[in-house]
Amino acid sequence: MTTTHPASSLAPDGLATFERPLRAMFDDRIEPICSDEGTLARHRVQTRELEDALERVVFGTFGRCTTCDGFVALSRLEVVPTARTCRACATGQR
Repeated sequence: MTTTHPASSLAPDGLATFERPLRAMFDDRIEPICSDEGTLARHRVQTRELEDALERVVFGTFGRCTTCDGFVALSRLEVVPTARTCRACATGQR
């Protein structure tokens, strides 16, 4: 069952819960075989999103909304571990 607690409740071991899969996702990235420009562009964006998420883990800002500085719900991070914004900011409700 997913939790709706804000990411502010992430202790260092909680951050590690997200850091491990993010690192694995990043390490498993390979250049697409297809040379289609759209595929390559999506690959670059996804790679950058993973790099950004790992950087936020390192700097202790993972789980903070980059728009309002509020907290991103754990349930959102569990589904989209690279999420930069809370649900309200992502949907324009703020």
